[in-house]
Amino acid sequence: MSGDKARKIDSMSNTLAVQCFRSWADLDDQSKDFLKRNQDKIHWDVQGDLNAGMSVWIGFSDGVPATIAQTRSGQNVNVYFFPMTERCALISHCFTVPDMRGRGYYVEILKHVCRTLAEEGTTRIYIDCSDSNLSSERGILSAGFLPIGQGVHRRNGTVHWRQDAPPSICRLEER
Repeated sequence: MSGDKARKIDSMSNTLAVQCFRSWADLDDQSKDFLKRNQDKIHWDVQGDLNAGMSVWIGFSDGVPATIAQTRSGQNVNVYFFPMTERCALISHCFTVPDMRGRGYYVEILKHVCRTLAEEGTTRIYIDCSDSNLSSERGILSAGFLPIGQGVHRRNGTVHWRQDAPPSICRLEER
């Protein structure tokens, strides 16, 4: 899905304070504890991903970590459905604490990330989710992303992409 529309939508509430971390050393103890405590639900190595050039965004509700997302700039995306440039970004590895779900935090963090990346010069923002993850898909659409196609990651490491949207919506660079 493409996030061009999402970058232009203002957040509907200010209940979530979002911080971006670009290295493990930047994380405060509360955030590190949150990531370690939820490792079984997150299923990815945050410290390793930060070392590989990803950014981690944590949304806090009343000072408590509630939701997270990761971003990578296009030049750091090795395997995706189509090539990306340094002006593109990929949002991935999102998670909301189970007892914090249903409050709109996922949509709010996506909107915040999109606005911030756009302010930093990103011209295209992409996100994907499993077709069985209906709540994530609803949140992505609510945040203003538009479906542009369907992709499959195969176990052998290859990917297959079927573009559903016209090229004008999927272009990787601004005209």
